[in-house]
Amino acid sequence: TVYDQMLEFARKRNDRPMEVSALNKSGFAIGLRMGQLPEAERRLAVAEKLARECQDYPGLIELHMTHCFINVTTGRFSTAMDHLSQSAQLGRDLGIGPARLIALTHISTTLTLMRRFDDAWATAQEARQLAIDIGHREHLAELMAFPIAMHHVREGDLDAAVRSAGDAASLASTIRAASPEADASLVLGMVHQARGEYEDAIAWHKRGIEAAKMAGFPFVEAVF
Repeated sequence: TVYDQMLEFARKRNDRPMEVSALNKSGFAIGLRMGQLPEAERRLAVAEKLARECQDYPGLIELHMTHCFINVTTGRFSTAMDHLSQSAQLGRDLGIGPARLIALTHISTTLTLMRRFDDAWATAQEARQLAIDIGHREHLAELMAFPIAMHHVREGDLDAAVRSAGDAASLASTIRAASPEADASLVLGMVHQARGEYEDAIAWHKRGIEAAKMAGFPFVEAVF
C-alpha cells in the first residue's frame, strides 16, 4: 500500500516522525477500512513508542485521534474519551488550534453517543466557536451534523434539529466533506422517519449511503 511504501521510505531515511505518521495512517486504514483491528493496534503501539522516544507531539496527536476512531467504532467510548482528552490537551499545550478543534469535535460526538448530552452540548459550543475563529468549515459541519443536531432532538425541537443537520449537509456538500454529510443525512433521515415523512427519510438515507461510500467508512454504510 501507499502507507507501507511511506513507512519503508521513512525507515531508509531514519526519519522517525515520518515513520510515526506512516504507522498512524496505515493503522487507520487497516483498522477502520479493512477491519483488521489487531494489526491496527499493533502498528499504533509501535507508533506511540517511536513518537514518545523522539518527542513527536504532532504524531502523538494523530495517534490519539486514530485510537479515537477505532474505539468509537467498536463501542469503547471511555477509552476513546481518554485518547481524545490527551489529544485536546496536547493541542492546547502546543497552541495547535486545528488539533484542539478536532479533539473537541470528537469529544462532543463521543459524549453524545454516551448520552451525556449536557456535557456534549457544552463541548460542542466551545468547539463551534473555535471552528468559526480559525475558519475550519469541515469541523463546523461535523458539529452541526451530529452533536448539535442531536442536542435539539433530545430537547424535542425537531425543527431546530432539521435546520442544524440541513445546514451541515449543505456545507459539507459544498466543501465535499463526505463524513459530516453522512452524519447529517443520518440525523435527517431519522427525524423525517420519526415524523412519518417516509419518502424524505428514504431520500436522506440514500444520500447518507453515498456519502459514507465516499468517506470510505463501511461501518457507517451499515448504519443506514
